[in-house]
Amino acid sequence: VNEKSAMKVNTDGVILGAAMTILPGDRNVLDVGTGTGTIALMAAQRLSVLHDAGTAADDVETGQFSVTAVEMDRASAEEAAINFYASLWADKMHICNTAFQEYTVGEECFDLICSNPPYFEASLKAPDYRRSHARHSDMLSYRELIDFSAGHLTETGRLSMILPAEQ
Repeated sequence: VNEKSAMKVNTDGVILGAAMTILPGDRNVLDVGTGTGTIALMAAQRLSVLHDAGTAADDVETGQFSVTAVEMDRASAEEAAINFYASLWADKMHICNTAFQEYTVGEECFDLICSNPPYFEASLKAPDYRRSHARHSDMLSYRELIDFSAGHLTETGRLSMILPAEQ
């Protein structure tokens, strides 16, 4: 479903979903600003292929992984939930409808944190409030994402983002 989300499925998100490094031992993924859930779904699909093919690390039980997605826009989070529920990995996917800054994980660490974050910093904003928030970094800065990741990645964890060349 891609009808009500502030940001529709786009090339940048699909590129990130295909290009981010997924390792056989990965079992805990966080997608920040999931929108329709495209990147989270691509991560789940790729993890499923690795785990079902028996290539998962010895300490990770086959098929055991979790993908959590954070989305502050209610309509987008609802669509992501619909998309997750309709997928083959519904039992492994979770959506949190909250601002990233309010998302709490305690001591939990992630093997991969991914995000197609808002790009624009000092450009003309879209007249639509929801679309403007999805596209402009005043609601989520790169620094916030990097700082969070520094404290919530496993020892071999990775942060994958797609950013404009000037950034």
